[in-house]
Amino acid sequence: MPGAGTLAFNKNPFNMSSFGAANGATIVVGATTLQLAAGPSTNNGTLMVSAGGTILTNNAALTNAATGVIGGSGTVVMGGTNPATFVNNGTIAPGGVGTIGTLAVQGDMSFGPSATLALDMRDGSCTTNWL
Repeated sequence: MPGAGTLAFNKNPFNMSSFGAANGATIVVGATTLQLAAGPSTNNGTLMVSAGGTILTNNAALTNAATGVIGGSGTVVMGGTNPATFVNNGTIAPGGVGTIGTLAVQGDMSFGPSATLALDMRDGSCTTNWL
């Protein structure tokens, strides 16, 4: 199946000119920094940023396509003196789908009409409804 598989980054820092997970592919950023050198990037697969992990875009635009999922408990930094915008047209899942967590975005972020924010509010052991 084209695009299937997992690519994990654990070297600190790991530099790339741009990136994009294809449909069905998964990119995992461990407790490291994935630094994009230049150019816009589009995620069509699954991008997970682990706790302690950072994606640094260096002022380049980042788009999460309608088929894309970005999640985890790390940080996405749009960064620099003139930061680009993080555009979400897919799913943002802090912690990951089915997991409670905090995904930090430093910079501007916009949500398109097909965007979803998937929040898990409790872990199943809590008997109180917080909504």
